[in-house]
Amino acid sequence: MQKPMVFTFEAPSVIIYCKEEPMKSYPLSNFIDKHGQAEVAKFFGVNQSAISKALRSGRKITVLVHDDGRVEAEEIKPFPSYRYQTNFSA
Repeated sequence: MQKPMVFTFEAPSVIIYCKEEPMKSYPLSNFIDKHGQAEVAKFFGVNQSAISKALRSGRKITVLVHDDGRVEAEEIKPFPSYRYQTNFSA
């Protein structure tokens, strides 16, 4: 039996609450497998197409579910993130 989910919306920062196990982190793809793209898009206040594009492009996004039910996402990417390689050794 699936646990009930509780959602709370707070404006303007769009904080959403989701009943999950305390302070867990999931790769975005696993969180989507569990809740679906449309529901995850609602969690973060974006369109479903943004979630789909993040998956297709292979972005490294981790979803954090806090003890109090808040849901956040973090993206890990290299710094600085250059689109092309520049040779600075001259």
